[in-house]
Amino acid sequence: MDWHTLIFFAAMFILMQSVWDSGFFQATINNLNLDVTSADSIFAVSTLLSQFISNVPLVALYLPLLTQAGARASQLMMLAAGSTIAGNLTILGLRVT
Repeated sequence: MDWHTLIFFAAMFILMQSVWDSGFFQATINNLNLDVTSADSIFAVSTLLSQFISNVPLVALYLPLLTQAGARASQLMMLAAGSTIAGNLTILGLRVT
């Protein structure tokens, strides 16, 4: 069992919950006047922000926004697509393992 990786992910989710509780992410999205449920916004935010904070933390932050807004399955799929594609846009995302 890889305890270091498990501890890393647990700490990451604790940090993302702290960011959510602080309201920083929600305020930033509101200040940008984005419609959190529009396909273009979901794709742009998930693709761009995944470059800075990684896919998993972004989805952990954006998913509650979509859930609160009553997102449909197609909007949730757009979040999954955007955050997945973002992992392929950088050299690190293109590495061969």
